[in-house]
Amino acid sequence: MSKNDEPLRVKSLEDTRATAERHARAVLDVIGAPITPQGVSSKDGPCESPDGSVSDADSYSLLHMYNVIVAPTHQVEVLRRVRDAFTAQGVKVVRDEIYDIPESPGGKVSGTNEADGFRILVSSTSPPEQITVWVTSPCFAKPGGGSG
Repeated sequence: MSKNDEPLRVKSLEDTRATAERHARAVLDVIGAPITPQGVSSKDGPCESPDGSVSDADSYSLLHMYNVIVAPTHQVEVLRRVRDAFTAQGVKVVRDEIYDIPESPGGKVSGTNEADGFRILVSSTSPPEQITVWVTSPCFAKPGGGSG
């Protein structure tokens, strides 16, 4: 069950990963900077409820992540572009913390795609030499898993 006591939507891990990749690519296109040599990191795991308990093995959520090389002098500009792109792409901005401070530029912008529930966080690293793009899926039931 979801946090609203509604059955979880059924979605294959492959489809979830493809959706996360689409969201990440949309942000990477806005950033327009090179991806670190590590490339993408993608990990699925059990869903966690608000009380901290872990769901059964028939459900999962996915974390999909890239690091992008962005010079400290460009961090604020890039984060502002991402925030503006979120709005244009129908992603509801839920956090907008951009720090235009010469000695420590950067920040984070996060949003939720209201159409599919995926959450996107774009954040400066410390020190601000890279920007991390995190895409997190909602909790889904595995096909044929008996959940929901």
